[in-house]
Amino acid sequence: MGESQRASSSLHIVVFPWLAFGHMIPFLELSKRLARRGHAFTFVATPRNAARLGAVPPELSARVRVVTLDLPAVQGLPDGA
Repeated sequence: MGESQRASSSLHIVVFPWLAFGHMIPFLELSKRLARRGHAFTFVATPRNAARLGAVPPELSARVRVVTLDLPAVQGLPDGA
């Protein structure tokens, strides 16, 4: 596939996985793999989980963006969960 054809068929995908950390890592890895194929990703996480994810590799930073979403406190869960 030519570069111009790839650019016209690329997607921007918003990923909002279940907020349990065990669900976030596989979705982030999938996002990075697909970003290497030319797609853009906005990955949604709580501030606490985003801090634990680690940095996006520099070569993917233009295609994978982590956005934090503050959620209201829920009784019985730690703050920021």
